[in-house]
Amino acid sequence: AHGTTLFCVLLAAFHAVLFRHAGHAVQRVGVPVAGRNRPETADMAGVFINTVVMQARPAPQMPLSALLAQVHATALEAREHEDLPFEHVAQVLRPERGHEGGGLFQCMFNHLGEGGRPLAGWPGLAVRRVDPGLRAAPFGLTLETMENPGGGLLAAFRYDAAKFTPQEMAEI
Repeated sequence: AHGTTLFCVLLAAFHAVLFRHAGHAVQRVGVPVAGRNRPETADMAGVFINTVVMQARPAPQMPLSALLAQVHATALEAREHEDLPFEHVAQVLRPERGHEGGGLFQCMFNHLGEGGRPLAGWPGLAVRRVDPGLRAAPFGLTLETMENPGGGLLAAFRYDAAKFTPQEMAEI
């Protein structure tokens, strides 16, 4: 209805939840990008992942549609600059050190659409999901979502237990 993607809807909802719990007027969330938008890298094996920082400015009483429009515009702008290495951005901006994301963000959002399994289509390659169990959270809070091929969404939070209690996470 708003002419955007499921990714933007989920990211806007994540920003809304973060605002409700933390109340920060400016929020920055790290988002991994595949780094395969050039024809010469489309079929290559290897890791080309980069991180972009998606900023939102939620406000009290802001309609979710307004936040969604803001996130959509930011996502379009981020796509234009997704090839710029995150390390370069961090060096130029020189944020406060000692924080995850180089001080540019403390939360991460990762969404895998149905096409989020690029290796599954390669002939002769067997792919299976490996559940690593509990993993250490590399950021204060990470929301991972994935479109289920059978329909619906799967979502999981990973969090730094030194920063959040299980009770706080249950509220989120």
